[in-house]
Amino acid sequence: MPPFTRLFGKLTRPPRVHFFDIKSLVGPFSPNTLRTRLSLNYKRIDYTESAISYADIKALYADLGLPATQNRGQTQSSPKYTLPVILIETVPENHESLQTTGSFLLNLALQGKLDYEASRAVCGTLPIARALDTCFPPPNWKVLFPFQQSDKQTEEVQRCITRAVGVARRLILPRVPKVLDERGRKYFVDTRTTWFGVEALDELGPKSETEATQLWVEMTRELESITNMLSKGKGGGPFINGDVPSYPDFIVVAFLAWFQRVDEQASERLLEFGNGELQRLWHACKPWLSGQGEVIEWDVESS
Repeated sequence: MPPFTRLFGKLTRPPRVHFFDIKSLVGPFSPNTLRTRLSLNYKRIDYTESAISYADIKALYADLGLPATQNRGQTQSSPKYTLPVILIETVPENHESLQTTGSFLLNLALQGKLDYEASRAVCGTLPIARALDTCFPPPNWKVLFPFQQSDKQTEEVQRCITRAVGVARRLILPRVPKVLDERGRKYFVDTRTTWFGVEALDELGPKSETEATQLWVEMTRELESITNMLSKGKGGGPFINGDVPSYPDFIVVAFLAWFQRVDEQASERLLEFGNGELQRLWHACKPWLSGQGEVIEWDVESS
């Protein structure tokens, strides 16, 4: 009996997955949604996907009947409606089988785009990764958390990247609007200028070369723990655990890809940090960054 039947009863094939990413002019760019894309592609899960404008994420949540995102330590500058979100197919008789944190049974009347008999939505990068390992287990699929230390490594890497993002957004955030669709651009600028108390996003950027240099020093300092982990990988492999990729690697690569998609010049500078650890990780993971699912247009009522 295939392993997925333990979770999905009547299904005699792998459950289908639909992935919501953020719409842009340059393809996938978000450091959050890219973690999910890397995970799906690494596990070789077939999926469909839809690109949602920043301006429509709240309306998508309403369409799917999802509550606002609840993040621990959420601040005034934390969005209440976020992507990624995935839908995982199930059947009505087994809709409680997937008890992953952040999982919600959907009202099918609100979907209208997929022919799933029933499905659950999973919100947030880490809950999604855990749900994918639960629903697509070995030996048929690769594992995102393959080692006893994977959870601890995930927590450590997430802490480092969160601190690095706190510094990096002054370098990157002013450049994000240029990669967005028109409606998404306006929404992004309106919300972020309000959150950060500025009239224009350019005000967030460094005011001088000296300040810019200091920001780079602060950001790369936060990445030192990660390059140390990479340099100690078993067998000299490019990943944190040597030759075996895992979810903590994808957290790092998604951060690198955010730079690469928004500011290529800054990306080149970032990859030069350390002794080649980030470059080796980047090149090892590039195939999983480029994979895409079948695109399904998903119209939502403008919020």
